[in-house]
Amino acid sequence: MEINGNYSIDEKGRLVRKVVLNGKNRRYYVGNNIQGFIEVDAGGEYVVVQNEKRYWRGISVPFPDKLLLLKDFNLCIFKPDSVERGLVKDIRSIITNSFEILVERLLTLDQQMIFRLYPYFFEKSWEDNLLKYMTSGMSHCLLVSGADIFRELPRIRNYIRFKYESKESQHPIVNLVHCADNKENAIRESLVFFKQEELAAMVGFFE
Repeated sequence: MEINGNYSIDEKGRLVRKVVLNGKNRRYYVGNNIQGFIEVDAGGEYVVVQNEKRYWRGISVPFPDKLLLLKDFNLCIFKPDSVERGLVKDIRSIITNSFEILVERLLTLDQQMIFRLYPYFFEKSWEDNLLKYMTSGMSHCLLVSGADIFRELPRIRNYIRFKYESKESQHPIVNLVHCADNKENAIRESLVFFKQEELAAMVGFFE
């Protein structure tokens, strides 16, 4: 097996490396949580993890490099369980103690939105749970800004999840709040809800 050490981003926005196996070019997916050869069957592209097929369902939307010059901001989503449990006011108060809310919208996510938010290889049962949960009710979407936001907002997200953790046994994806973990993901995920020109107008660019 010959492996090309150079990583690249493929046409679907995935980090891959070229591998030559038995004289044939193969793509080896290098994800945050899983790695493996990208295979194809009637269900679509997949990688095998612990003898289980995980299918690609993600929709990765490219954006121009100039958006990386936006001022630092983050996307925060209060998921359907936080809305259903009447926690939006309390969670929003925690967020506004540290950050400014630039804009907020209440909406119901559809399948395409969900696959744009989660561009990963999905294990089928996890995918089913994700879609059922994220389409089960309204979500509260916010763009927020403030100091050290990519370190502090995930810390606050984890605090909220711990503080309001449900005592009922549920799937791990049912966890109240989502936020992006870096600027690139904040931009990519925000474009699920806002056009590029809207995002630029609300956030502004570094001078």
